[in-house]
Amino acid sequence: MGVSSTASGEVCNGKRVVWLLMHDFVDIEIMRRLKMRKVSLINLLDNSAQKVGKVNCLIDNLDRQQIL
Repeated sequence: MGVSSTASGEVCNGKRVVWLLMHDFVDIEIMRRLKMRKVSLINLLDNSAQKVGKVNCLIDNLDRQQIL
């Protein structure tokens, strides 16, 4: 399927990534704690953060409190 952009977020490997808040920096350790198996997803977030000014994210099926 690949990666496609939508108005509400981005789709990577079939999962929608929701951009929650803009931050001064992106914490890769937070993403690692989410135990994401796809390195491509981390790369996607890192690349997007450089373009839009650093973001934090959350996968749809996880509770927001798990990373905040």
